[in-house]
Amino acid sequence: WNTPTHPRLTITPIGLPSRGNKHLGLAWYERALAAAIASLPPATERPIRILCNAHFAMYEFPVSHSPWGNTRMRMQEVLASHPLVHFQKQRSLANETFASHAGFAFELCPEGTGLDTHRFYEATALG
Repeated sequence: WNTPTHPRLTITPIGLPSRGNKHLGLAWYERALAAAIASLPPATERPIRILCNAHFAMYEFPVSHSPWGNTRMRMQEVLASHPLVHFQKQRSLANETFASHAGFAFELCPEGTGLDTHRFYEATALG
């Protein structure tokens, strides 16, 4: 899936270049992700905790294709007081979020506008 069909075409999962870093560009994002991948301990050596930063983008109306309605609102309602789940207090740049993965073995990746989400790809890349 990652082989572009044209030299000027780049396939990018939804949300990657726009994570509050749009002004920094995709090249900056890719460097930040590569640096984090190189510096983070393996997931097996991280605390059994769950990171969540998906709650910053809530939808007033449920995503039409989701059988669960607004999964992000539901996620926060159900897990807000769970001792293993950490909801980030404020938005941060991608490199700061990537670095915070050192304290978490898992990340919540609810669907967003589409079924795939940048969090899924980031979490997979970061271990």
